[in-house]
Amino acid sequence: KKFQHGHGPLAVVEALQRSCNVYFYFVGQRLGPRRLCEWFRMFGLADPPGTGLLNERAGTVPTEAWMQAHRRGAYQPGDARFMAVGQGLLTVTPTHMADAIATIARDGVFLSPQLVLETGAGAGPEQVRRDLPILPAHARAVKEGMYRVVNERVGGTAWKYFHGPGVTPVEGLDICGKTGTATTAPQRIDSNDNGRIDGGDEIVRSGDTAWFVGFAPRDNPQIALAVTVEYVGEGGGGGNAGPIAREIFRLCRDMGYIK
Repeated sequence: KKFQHGHGPLAVVEALQRSCNVYFYFVGQRLGPRRLCEWFRMFGLADPPGTGLLNERAGTVPTEAWMQAHRRGAYQPGDARFMAVGQGLLTVTPTHMADAIATIARDGVFLSPQLVLETGAGAGPEQVRRDLPILPAHARAVKEGMYRVVNERVGGTAWKYFHGPGVTPVEGLDICGKTGTATTAPQRIDSNDNGRIDGGDEIVRSGDTAWFVGFAPRDNPQIALAVTVEYVGEGGGGGNAGPIAREIFRLCRDMGYIK
């Protein structure tokens, strides 16, 4: 009896559409952890987002110095593979991811996020701009893959949450997106009263972290977002975060934020 395994040969567009981890494992491995982390830093993931809010935090993008101070003293062979799919040593906030997706929507122009007052004036630190060395063809390929995630019936990991049975689509709006499901350690409480959280403590929540990131419209991007839902049991990023993102896009269209 013959069995078919995996997605078969893929280019980046299809790998994004189908959310193929193995493809991105190989991308991360070929780039290597140093180069991969250089790109993460260019996308702003290692810095506080820049809103000026008191509780904002930098992400974790490990340098060799960080590795020596916190881990094993050197990158390990699997580090790049895991970071390439958003796992392992890499940590980010939803604001980081929304800004990273906005950077892709702008074809590689990074702008740090700003809070805007009711008067229309910016608040917080001065906005940072970086023109990332991304080839136009590469940006187009990523955006095409993200468009297919939402709009391709066969293989699009978010299609049924935006266009499937029982769903009211966001009419007149071409949405691009990417689903994600991050394996997450269970949340524990100090149930044995030893002053620390350890493996013997009671688990109070368990499950994965569901993600959906996206932008719209496809050809004239005006809004980018990131939705994350913690400790989900079933459905992954598409099933848990996708419907929330869909309704945010609908509200933004209805309220005039998207023209």
